[in-house]
Amino acid sequence: MKLFVAGSINQDILIEVDRQPAIGETTTSKNLSYAPGGKGANQAVAASRAGADTIFLGAVGDDVFGNALVAGLAKEGISVEKVKVCESNGALKSEAISVGERISTGIAIVTVVSVTLDNALEREGTTVSGDSDAKDVDNLIVVHPGANGKFLPTDIIDLEIEKGLIEKEDFVLAQFETPVETTLELFKQAKKVGATTVLNPAPAAELDTELLAVVDYLIVNEIELEMISKIQKPSIQKLGEPRGKSKKHEAKTTTGETHSLKDESSQKDDISPEKITPQKNMLSQLQNEFGLSGIICTLGKDGAIGCNGDNIFETSAASVEKVVDTTGAGDCFVGVFSAMLMSGKDFEQSMYYANKAAGLAVQALGAQTALPYKEDILNSK
Repeated sequence: MKLFVAGSINQDILIEVDRQPAIGETTTSKNLSYAPGGKGANQAVAASRAGADTIFLGAVGDDVFGNALVAGLAKEGISVEKVKVCESNGALKSEAISVGERISTGIAIVTVVSVTLDNALEREGTTVSGDSDAKDVDNLIVVHPGANGKFLPTDIIDLEIEKGLIEKEDFVLAQFETPVETTLELFKQAKKVGATTVLNPAPAAELDTELLAVVDYLIVNEIELEMISKIQKPSIQKLGEPRGKSKKHEAKTTTGETHSLKDESSQKDDISPEKITPQKNMLSQLQNEFGLSGIICTLGKDGAIGCNGDNIFETSAASVEKVVDTTGAGDCFVGVFSAMLMSGKDFEQSMYYANKAAGLAVQALGAQTALPYKEDILNSK
């Protein structure tokens, strides 16, 4: 049983400043650091640390950053044999290149300045609450997609998935930092063999019904949920076996009820009713209209809400002692949820542990370095 994570892999360059510069202004930074990033890579590491046998699909440039990032994934126990290495215009490194056509590894340049914690949580869609001994960070980010934009549908076709690379019991996870057309091709191929697909449509972008037709589980924030709710909704014929009917993924609950995923020692029952109520109706409606097996919406400091079959599940923000860094907490939630669901946990349990993991992730620095391991997630209180 394998989890295929297709998506971006970036070199993050973080520049700490006292304030964001005005247009035309030059300012001096307080600190410069480098960190592995990219939503795809973050989610792959989160899933691997949560116990999933993970295979990464994506593209890097033939450069120092790309080599280091791929080596970092391999060190996490993630298979990187299928990672594409580009030199020019999407060409493989064995092909000739022309001067000036080199394709670099994806780069994210982040300038970081302090803001209030609530603003940071709302921006990130993080499901945590707690106190911070200092202010959190507000990011201004410029991303150069580089090789991420050269991860193409033809690369998926070249994988020859139908020859046994992906099997029925496997899961396939993707985001929106690589071409949507590539994700569509991958999900189509995955559904042909009956695999389970998980989509995190972030950063927020338009979705169409062709892609939703091959999605089993959808994980969104409020902005992404609002965009999806505006899609024209013709009748959708789902491809492959409807995974939502599998007992493996169903929560063992009473039909039609709303359930609070609450552990008294770790979560606070402080979900805003005025915020949750409209989300319940929207999630249930979207699940039915698009034939999804399940859908989750993260609500920032208000926690998260999920719909699986006839059941609605709510979770408060995980209570933590000190919030250090919210970067990548959303990716942590997605990766851990996918890993737990694939391992045999039901929807409710998977959502519960994903929320716990996100709470652990914000208590340390770094998108990937802060990601918790399975034993920490299962044993956290």
